[in-house]
Amino acid sequence: MQRLCKRLLTDTLDKFVKETLEHPDLPNPDLSPSELISDTLQLLTQMLSDQDISLLPNDEVKVEYVEMIDRLLSPLATYCEKSARLLGDGFLSSVKYLDYQPLSHPTDNVLVSVYLANCFNAIQASLLDVPFSANQIEQIAHKLDSCLDSLVITQVSFVLEKTGLLHVNRKLNAVQESNVAQHTVREMLVNLNTYLSDPDKFCLPEVSRLCSQQLRRSVRRRSAHQIHCYYQSVYQAIEDVIKSCCFDKDMALKLYTPQQVALLILNF
Repeated sequence: MQRLCKRLLTDTLDKFVKETLEHPDLPNPDLSPSELISDTLQLLTQMLSDQDISLLPNDEVKVEYVEMIDRLLSPLATYCEKSARLLGDGFLSSVKYLDYQPLSHPTDNVLVSVYLANCFNAIQASLLDVPFSANQIEQIAHKLDSCLDSLVITQVSFVLEKTGLLHVNRKLNAVQESNVAQHTVREMLVNLNTYLSDPDKFCLPEVSRLCSQQLRRSVRRRSAHQIHCYYQSVYQAIEDVIKSCCFDKDMALKLYTPQQVALLILNF
């Protein structure tokens, strides 16, 4: 009887997956998990709570739970990723890092990352109370962290572009006998001052669509840390050029020290 019940359950789940999760849907305008995703997670938790397998040995109980979780979770994660591709084809294989040219128009990439982060965060939250789901939680956490990494990379690249830090650093790295124009550094300092006075002004608006405050804070904190590290290298390079008499003597007074920058963007 137990085998028959399990067979009926697995057949029902397979039918549900085939009818609902095999074909992607365009994500909600606010990039939140769709009703289908929420219903699937509710089905998963309800299904596991209704199963009467308490008389089985613990090892067999674990096998039963893991099998049922995987029957829904793997297709659900794939459904989310396929739906995300409708926002920006090719994004999942084109992550940009700081050593490369920052994205000039990162909107599609950001939308995909935000949507997937919201989906994986919802999945992870639903699994927290599910027994024997540690491996699946770890897998989803890895996917979620990859989305946050992409958001941090795009956010940092955006700030480095807008403040001029990236441009100045490239000039300094490329300089041999020539000098970096003083007005270029001054312009960078003005833009940097604007950023430091209110970092949220430079926050990508799409990041505000992250459904969890914890995720938003994580992106901001990790972005600020990378920006601070980047500024440290720029500051030292500019200071070296100043010491070689490329700039006016008072230019050093207009530079923010890394310690000052840290106080302004890391303490929140």
